[in-house]
Amino acid sequence: MKLQILFLSSLVTLTYASSQINLIQNRKSLIPLNFNEAIKSFHDQLELLDNIKEFEFPNLNKFDIIDKLSALNSPKAPFPQPNVSTDCLSQLTSFALALSSRELWAIQVLDAFGKPPSGIIQGSFFWAGEYRECINITQNTFVGKYCSLSKPQIPSMSPIASFKYGLCVPSFCNHDDIAAIINLGISILPKNITDLLPVNLSFIDSSYVTCVESEPLDSDAILAIVIISILALLVLLGTAYDIFKDYSYKNHLKYINSSIIIQTDSGNVINNDEKEKIIKTYEQENESKLGKILLGFSLNTNAKKLFHITKSGDQLQCLHAIRFLSISWVVLGHTYVFKLSNIDNISVITSWLKRFSFLIVSNAFFSVDSFFLLSGLLTSYLFLKETSKRKISVGLMAKYYFHRIWRLTPPYILVLMFSATITKYLGTGPMYPKEGFEINKCHDTWWTNLLYVNNLVKSERQCLGVSWYLANDMQFYFIAPLMLIPLALGKRILGFGICILLLVGNIITIALITHHYPGTEFGILGNNPYYFEKLYVTPWCRIGPYIVGIILGYLILHFKNKDNFKIKFEFNLLLWLISLVTLGLMLFGIYPNLNGNPLSLTANILYQASSRIIWAIGLSYIIFACVTSHGGIVNSILSWSVWVPLSRLSYCLYLFHSVVILYYNAVQDHPIHMQDSNTIFNYIGNMVVSLACAFLVSMTFEVPLLGLEK
Repeated sequence: MKLQILFLSSLVTLTYASSQINLIQNRKSLIPLNFNEAIKSFHDQLELLDNIKEFEFPNLNKFDIIDKLSALNSPKAPFPQPNVSTDCLSQLTSFALALSSRELWAIQVLDAFGKPPSGIIQGSFFWAGEYRECINITQNTFVGKYCSLSKPQIPSMSPIASFKYGLCVPSFCNHDDIAAIINLGISILPKNITDLLPVNLSFIDSSYVTCVESEPLDSDAILAIVIISILALLVLLGTAYDIFKDYSYKNHLKYINSSIIIQTDSGNVINNDEKEKIIKTYEQENESKLGKILLGFSLNTNAKKLFHITKSGDQLQCLHAIRFLSISWVVLGHTYVFKLSNIDNISVITSWLKRFSFLIVSNAFFSVDSFFLLSGLLTSYLFLKETSKRKISVGLMAKYYFHRIWRLTPPYILVLMFSATITKYLGTGPMYPKEGFEINKCHDTWWTNLLYVNNLVKSERQCLGVSWYLANDMQFYFIAPLMLIPLALGKRILGFGICILLLVGNIITIALITHHYPGTEFGILGNNPYYFEKLYVTPWCRIGPYIVGIILGYLILHFKNKDNFKIKFEFNLLLWLISLVTLGLMLFGIYPNLNGNPLSLTANILYQASSRIIWAIGLSYIIFACVTSHGGIVNSILSWSVWVPLSRLSYCLYLFHSVVILYYNAVQDHPIHMQDSNTIFNYIGNMVVSLACAFLVSMTFEVPLLGLEK
């Protein structure tokens, strides 16, 4: 029993005496799985930080604790005996014996426990200990296992009860064993500590203990791996077939050329048309349907498509740069936001929020409005261009809808499947969520994603947190013909009337919601629980920039190819200036609000209701000027051919970037220390890895299936 007492005294002393506080925290997951969860976690920690600064820490005497533990030797001990399994007790005994002999591995076990670090007042709330050190401890009778302790926070509880603590325990100890040991520790605490604990904290349930343990692949993960393996096999076969076909074609071309030489020497002349006919006949005879399908999966062919650049008068070349720069801005914002619940100096964010330059991050949501603008523009431009050549029919509309679904859905399903089933097995550690990056592996909500209604149905538990944008975009695309068909039929008053009606409805809706839920602010600036659900993901609050895009698409199609359309230099310069100032005001205009001059309710309502539309209008003129040859050097930069392949990867980059960011944050052994320098380097790494993943998804799945559509 003395050996058990020694372990218990070590555990309780480290947990309660050395740390001087009760280390219990309320978090379902250390890694926020969507924007809303990240923001809520951030504000919860800020509130905790304020409470900690006012908390009076008790003085603990570890020898008093050990004296109380020693009383366990007495058969009259007033403390409850821990209900611990035999195997766990056996490993505890080995550990206690080794610790009494000062063996290195036993000291390492204690060393792996979480301890109070510097920076508690800055927000160091998770004392992780040393995960790698713990799991690498292996002796004949002891193998280390890393666990963490947490418990839901109670309003009446001391603020220090929101910490999380890392434990290094014997591998044979299960959740019940660990909870029993901790409960014993709580029961023998000195009175000056137990007085701080509410009654409902006196018992730790095993559900409050989380251990890092490897699990076998489940059926969902196996199915996902099989599907991905089949795709990989198709890519391998397609690439091999492409190489063989290319080799065979070159040999046949040599044969044709040699035959031409022989024919010429004999007096027969074969012209170029006959030569091309021979080559085409050869290709048709040697190209089966199966061969065409395999070629669609060729990495070689698809890479050539990605980097193939053609310039024509009908293309809107500048859009490629704007699309890629917008997705880069999205990744920047998410790099910062998804870190918020996984850093050890949360207080630094409050000072960053007051910086002028940080508005680029905190207002990064405008990047999504840029996407909505581009989507509406291209939908309008391509639809009106197509209907100018052919009549609107059922077949045309069926193609209109089918193409969009086929374009977006397959890569979406692939990334969704990967995130829901495989991420669970990609890493381990103190921060890594046991269920992976999706709640309950999307079993309850996957259908809302496939129907593109996840922004309206169960939005608080939607799979793939960034997918709310796809739902909005698909919903806007489905109702776009209500405006486009009248415009295509020449009924401009009706078409533009519907556009204006929707814009006015958008503004009024946002204004009413903002008035009804005062304090609602954009991004990480506000802590209103209704922001994400009511304003951020709902289509009636996000449709404004899309409508502006539809109008812009019509104007570009109408003015783009008119030779006599010229904007005077002075007027063009003025419009450029107005556009840039408008964008700047939307991005940085709320800076005074961050430094002691809060917006009035009326001003906040006006900003909320109009800022997205005004942003879209400001960006619209830049696009219009560039495509109508009034962009000057800006158009030259935005029309640079390098942007084209990067733009083509933007969709898959958007889908996969959150998985990359979450993975990086989750595999850390300790909370991240937030600094501008390491976050910028982290952002660059996120972009590079996300681009690599986007390339693989696009080349192996997106492009082949688009080819099958044709």
